[in-house]
Amino acid sequence: MNDSDRFRLLYGPYVPPKCRLGDKLACEYRGREVRFLCLTDAPIQWPSAVARGSMSPILCGDLFRAVRLESEIAVAHHWGVSPQTVFKWRRALGVPAMNEGSTRLYSAYVPEKLTPEARAMSKEAMKSPEVGAKIRAALAGRPLHPNTIAGRQQTIHSPPSFL
Repeated sequence: MNDSDRFRLLYGPYVPPKCRLGDKLACEYRGREVRFLCLTDAPIQWPSAVARGSMSPILCGDLFRAVRLESEIAVAHHWGVSPQTVFKWRRALGVPAMNEGSTRLYSAYVPEKLTPEARAMSKEAMKSPEVGAKIRAALAGRPLHPNTIAGRQQTIHSPPSFL
């Protein structure tokens, strides 16, 4: 996967809010209005404010929408912030770790990362008694998912596959 695919935005285009230097914008992360002091120097230029002595984008408008929908690294790349900053924004806004953008990135990147040798090794490891014991210990006391119960019932009532 090349960087253009890895950093691709799925739900754009994203447009900065219309404002003038010195205007106040409501920041969703800070929970208050902040003064727009300059634009970021990133692929998508965005109004910024001073936070703890450094400039940081004001989380408003389309940036708010992007944080909810896009993958962390795509937002970080296009708005010129670190992935840790995007993680903090997402956590403050209650965005799940695997949103639509992250799911798309993960599903596109994992097959590239897992070689056939790695897949074969993981299948063999799953057959070991130690792994089975760990799985049983993790599931002990936890109610089964309804789909798991349905799958078990279907397996019990179906004929053996070797017939």
